[in-house]
Amino acid sequence: MLTNNEDLHVSQVTGEKELTRMLAKLRLRSDLEANAKGVTEDIVDGFSDAEVSALPESTIVHIVDAYFILEKKGVPDEEIFKKIDLQRSLIGENTTVPADINLSQYIKWRLKVEFPQITSLEEMIVDMEILYAVKWFSRTSKRTRDWADADAFAAKAVSATREKHQNAQVMIEAKETLVKASSGKWKYLIAGLVIVLAVGAVVCWAFFMDGLKLF
Repeated sequence: MLTNNEDLHVSQVTGEKELTRMLAKLRLRSDLEANAKGVTEDIVDGFSDAEVSALPESTIVHIVDAYFILEKKGVPDEEIFKKIDLQRSLIGENTTVPADINLSQYIKWRLKVEFPQITSLEEMIVDMEILYAVKWFSRTSKRTRDWADADAFAAKAVSATREKHQNAQVMIEAKETLVKASSGKWKYLIAGLVIVLAVGAVVCWAFFMDGLKLF
């Protein structure tokens, strides 16, 4: 798949950790806000295995992996999600798996539970990551080798998300410019008013002094 800096071919990934890293790179490639803070896709290469396991992409990969294992055993989706949730739930966590959901919906729900502090997870990017993970695990189980649709969707998702961030930044800069311009206008108006008052005060003082001289 062609994106900004280098080709990221998810289809050529050989292990789950590598898959997790590559999905994280794709997410960061689209996140201009994170890039502006120095968090770029290149930083993922330096992550330890423990840091990779703490990424949202690790949650996606593990859930898709578990789903395929249980589905292959004939376990119904409802039971699959309950079993996965039992494994992933933290001690003291008080959550209930929503009813009548599919794999994508369950993953998105689980991401909100596990990463409530992350507000920059764009739904389109999450959809891309889920699609790639499903394709990858389907490939290893020899269900399909067709990556064209996943690559096309990924290119669209990354491009659309970057454009969204760019437009948001343009709006922020436009507002800041407007505020500065407004502040400047008020500054000049206030300065003008001060000058007028000062001149008026001088004139009044002059008249006052002249009045004193008359008496």
